[in-house]
Amino acid sequence: MSNFRYYNGDEMYTDENGMEVVEYQMQVLEKGMPIRAAAKELNLPATTAQSWYKRGMKSLAKTKSGRPVGRPPKLSSEHKGYLVRIIDEKPGIFLDEMMEKLTSEFEGLDKSRSKLQEFATTKCSISLKRAHFQPEERNSEDKIKERFEWVTEILQTDVDYLSNCVFIDESGFNIATWRGHQWGRHQL
Repeated sequence: MSNFRYYNGDEMYTDENGMEVVEYQMQVLEKGMPIRAAAKELNLPATTAQSWYKRGMKSLAKTKSGRPVGRPPKLSSEHKGYLVRIIDEKPGIFLDEMMEKLTSEFEGLDKSRSKLQEFATTKCSISLKRAHFQPEERNSEDKIKERFEWVTEILQTDVDYLSNCVFIDESGFNIATWRGHQWGRHQL
């Protein structure tokens, strides 16, 4: 027997025992036979029968109705555009602040913080990322020159700088005063 292909709505499956798939689906879905009983009658492993049933139910759920199932979402593409604009203007915005701006812009909107974060990450493709800040003057020509002069001065003294000194860079302190995370778009 040639290979049999069947479509479950997501992908195409090829099966050596194609006719068994059709017989199985007819017995389980049309006759209402239990999954294990249909598997036993066709000499199939129970796990194979269960996976075929699961695939069949998926394809039926997708083809039954053209309408989406469940409650319609409260946050729409209009909300998505507004959130993206807010985050583009201020990437370091807190979730609470985002929530306040969203509820002040759209009257009657009632969403939890967790749902807002889920909406931002899944629908808006925005996630919270660790930000690495450096002051602009940290690597400027003047700063590099100043550091070089300081090191040459230390080298000319008789101080054993390898064992008796601790060096602290001011940029580490400057970075610590900033918030460490920002919102950013997903990279594709």
